[in-house]
Amino acid sequence: MADLVVREDREGLCTLTLNRPDKLNALNVPLFKELRAHVDALAEETETIGASVLRGAGKAFSAGADLNMMKRVAEFSAAENKDDARRLAHMLNEIYSSPKPT
Repeated sequence: MADLVVREDREGLCTLTLNRPDKLNALNVPLFKELRAHVDALAEETETIGASVLRGAGKAFSAGADLNMMKRVAEFSAAENKDDARRLAHMLNEIYSSPKPT
């Protein structure tokens, strides 16, 4: 299976591509985990990466949350859903507040 987030570094620029074009790059748990790992790694790469681009493969950036995943999430407890929401919000805040242009 292809990577769900493809990373390409070139001359100090990191491009992260959401790679679920058949699902309009809808965010599911595996994609979110891969994206989170890349965001965490970029935060540490202060000497080699000066800026990053987040894009989607295919015709859409991202359709948002994967609705099939949302159906399954509804089966979990409210506490687990809050934890997932916090993790997503934290990652998005890290992207937003990064000193590197994104």
